[in-house]
Amino acid sequence: MAACPRRGERSSWARSNEVQSTLSMNAKGETIMASPAKKIEPEVAYQAVGRIIQAQGALFTVLSGSVEYQARRATSCLIEPAEDDCVLLSIVPDRGTYVVAVLERENENARLTVDGDLELRVPNGRFVVAAKDGIDLVSTGNVGVVSDAFKLTTRTADVVLEHLGLIGTTVQAQVQKAKMVAETIDQAADRLTQRIKRAYRFVSEIEQVRAHRIDVAAEKTFNLHAQNAVVTAEELVKVDGGQIHLG
Repeated sequence: MAACPRRGERSSWARSNEVQSTLSMNAKGETIMASPAKKIEPEVAYQAVGRIIQAQGALFTVLSGSVEYQARRATSCLIEPAEDDCVLLSIVPDRGTYVVAVLERENENARLTVDGDLELRVPNGRFVVAAKDGIDLVSTGNVGVVSDAFKLTTRTADVVLEHLGLIGTTVQAQVQKAKMVAETIDQAADRLTQRIKRAYRFVSEIEQVRAHRIDVAAEKTFNLHAQNAVVTAEELVKVDGGQIHLG
């Protein structure tokens, strides 16, 4: 006679039924072990098409048929929705309603908006930005460009700035005409070399030269003219020439 199972002890019949409940037959008639794991229902989303009738910051009121939805912009929707836009909605139960895409807009203007930092990466290939009417870069912070080589080609360029700092090894400029107007110019260099075909300098007030040694050589004529001329020397004044005319 079989003994009754004690409290908390399962009978062999119960254990046998539990084992059999985990067995099933496949199409070939083979016995396979069924997974005892609990079936997980996937989270579903429903889609709808509507038109934005009101935009209040990050919340949009979308009319789809006769139903109004309070929706937020999905992270993947980079184009900032606006009123009267035809949009695609994703309705997720227990989560809310999202605007996932802007399908149609009366005008062709678009604005890409993200909350936080935006980083564009192109591991391979080139990144090209092209526009017919212009490109504007606006920032209240710093704008940095780091590159192995930088090339700028334009017909005209206007630069307006308060302070310019330039640090480099070599600066080479080749222009047809250059004009500079400044209130004060200060230059400091170990050596200054100029090669000029014709030079004209007009000083309206005063010109001073302080040098350890001055050497001026003219191949043909050296002309010095003034209302008053004073030549002084502490040791020696020498005038030498084939002819010397005084007076």
